[in-house]
Amino acid sequence: MSSKRVWLFARVRSLKKSKQIERQVCRLREYCSCHGYSVIGVTRIYADDKYVLEELDRIIREQDVDIVLADREMRFGHTKQTIAAAHHRLKRANIQMMTLRNSSEELTANMEAYVDRMEQVP
Repeated sequence: MSSKRVWLFARVRSLKKSKQIERQVCRLREYCSCHGYSVIGVTRIYADDKYVLEELDRIIREQDVDIVLADREMRFGHTKQTIAAAHHRLKRANIQMMTLRNSSEELTANMEAYVDRMEQVP
């Protein structure tokens, strides 16, 4: 069985938090090492949500990856809409979205429940 190819995804809101972003990357690398995953790249975003989807689109276009891993769901966006959009884009490309706290299946269930609720709102 071949190792999963993982792209690490770290984000903070400003350059002032550069130490925090490096701690995220360190924790993500440790997780991958413990699970036998191959880290093929790292994204560090020092900005709000508007750059998240652009970066995920770039990863989808340019990288051969199985999983995009973040330490927490909120790294993919501060709103459920952004997180759901990120999840949808990755799922459409057959890439799993995972966090250190949630498996791909748990995130999928959470996002599908959120989208179902949104579709019911008039």
